[in-house]
Formats: sequence, C-alpha cells, structure tokens
Amino acid sequence: MRTPTRRFALALLVSIAPATLPQLAYAQQRVFAQAAADPTVVAARARFAEGVAFFDKGEFENARASFLQAYALHKHPAVLINLAQSSLRSGHTLDAARDFARYMHDSTNLTPAQRAEAEKGLAEARLKLGRIDVSAPAGTTVTIDGDLAGTDGSTTWDVEPGSHTVKGGGDTTTVNVVASQTAAVRLGKGINAPVPAVTPLPPEPVAGPTIEPPPPPLALTPPPPPPPPSSGGGGLFSPPASMLPVWLGVGAGVVGFGGAIMFAVFKGNAKSSYNSENSTILEATSPHSAGACNNPTNPGIISGCQALVNDSNAVSSDATAANVGIVVGVVGVAFAAGWYLFAPKGLSAGFKF
Repeated sequence: MRTPTRRFALALLVSIAPATLPQLAYAQQRVFAQAAADPTVVAARARFAEGVAFFDKGEFENARASFLQAYALHKHPAVLINLAQSSLRSGHTLDAARDFARYMHDSTNLTPAQRAEAEKGLAEARLKLGRIDVSAPAGTTVTIDGDLAGTDGSTTWDVEPGSHTVKGGGDTTTVNVVASQTAAVRLGKGINAPVPAVTPLPPEPVAGPTIEPPPPPLALTPPPPPPPPSSGGGGLFSPPASMLPVWLGVGAGVVGFGGAIMFAVFKGNAKSSYNSENSTILEATSPHSAGACNNPTNPGIISGCQALVNDSNAVSSDATAANVGIVVGVVGVAFAAGWYLFAPKGLSAGFKF
C-alpha cells in the first residue's frame, strides 16, 4: 500500500526531474548575462586573456598589441604592468619605462612586492635608455622632441640614446644622451646651453617579473602577484567564474540519487508484501491455487487478491521512480562536473578585473 511518505517522495522526484535541465540551463544563461553586463569590460578581459596567452608562448609583440587594446578599453593597473613587461621584452624599451613609472604613480595601494617588481622592470629598461635632467625656473613648460615633459620647470625625462631637442622658457637646446647615463640641461633667461653631467644608473640588470594575472573585478588595487599562470584562462581544474551551476547540479544529483535509493527501498518492501500475500493465497486455495485471483469467489481471498494487485503495481511504479531518480542524479552530477571543468574560468584562479 502506498504510504504518505512514498507519495510525497514521488511527487518531489517527478517535480524536479523535468525542471532539472531547464533550471541548470537558466543558471548558465544568467551567469553569461551577468558577465556581459559591461561590454567594454568583457572586451578588455578578452584582449587581456589573449595577451597573457601570447606572453606565455613568448610572443611578446603580439602580447603587447593585445595589452594595448585592453588598456585602451579599461585602464586598469593589472593591464598596465603586463603591458610594460611585454613592451620591455619586445624591444619597446622607452614605452616600457614610462608604463612602469605610470604603474607605480597611479597604483596607490601597491604591496612592497609589487612595487619592487615594477622598480626592477624600470631599472632594467633604463639600462638601455638615457635620461635628460632639465633645470628651469618654476612655471616653465618643457618639451623634449616636441613631447610635453613638464609644466612647472625642472623635470627628468627618459629618452632613447641619441640627440634630443629640449625647449622651455623661450630657450632651445640640443643634447646628446648616452645609454644608462643622465644629461643635465639648464633652461632660463640667458642660459641656453646644456651642461653635460653623467650620472650612472643602476649597474646591474635585474629580471623583470613574470606576467601577473588580472586583479579582482573592477578593483583598483591588485593583490600580491601569484606564480606565473600556465595559460591565459586558468587550468582545467581551476574553479569556474561562477560556482552556482555546480551547486545546482550537485543538488539535483543528491535529490536524484537519494530518491532512487528511497524508491528502491519502497520497491523491496512492496515485493516482500507481494510475496507474503501470494503465499497466503496459495495456502488458502491449495491444491486449486492456479489463477485463484483471476475471478476470486472465495470470500477469504478477495481482500488478499486486491492487496496482491496493489503490491504488484507498487513494485512497478517504485522501480520506475527509482530509475527516474538515477537519471536525475546522473544528469545533475554530470552537469556539475562539466561546468566545473569547462565553464569560463575568468582569467585565472588568481587576479581578475
């Protein structure tokens, strides 16, 4: 006989079975919808991921191009430091130095380790560059080779080795700069000639940091640098960007397998009851027991035959419900595992932006 517990469990399993896949699909759609909320940031992340992948393969020129596009879309410190590293390794030394300097200037909450990494990269770049140290009255606008170098007099500017034109306060002068050295220029009333001064920069090159993964979403302060990423989007077993579909799938699996076990128990009970009723009927009708329940006339077996039919139906329906539970459990667990392994990983298990 069907108990209230059996009816409740069957109703729960039947209700969750057709809803499992649509709900999981909806969860997936919602995650992608949230990720696409800001198309500019999504595009920046895509270019950033390309840059990381190129950098890992040693294709530094391609990495630089991708990071340039990402930074144009979303000016984030994590993009800037990676742009500086790829510029340094692709031979764009002056751009690298200026990006390292801008990274340290714009990132107000760098950790000591992050600042040290940027300083190392800047020092390595400056070994291949020269510098111009301009002395000028306060308020003087200074340009070097037509680029604005300062608007308040004295300034120091990284340049490629060679000849450069310095202007400011009505004065113009040309100065020749040697790699890893600083040339001093004085501008002002009646002073228009450079006064060369050689200031050696750090004597030892230092290795630049490996490429950093992106920091947390839209955070302006990147956390401490993790180990170098093995790929642009995180490994196969890295947690996905959203764990919600995983938990939905696991929940469906638990309900499904739990229902399968419960209905297997119900089936066993119904089968035992069936066997017991059948034995009672056989004893009551022996030796003419064959087909006794087809058209029972013996008042002593009518109720037993009805119970036998009910138990037979229960065995069949419980077996079906157990099979449905197994299907729901397998689909839920398979979806959870597939989402965890193959869903978007963000950019890595470390930093994101």
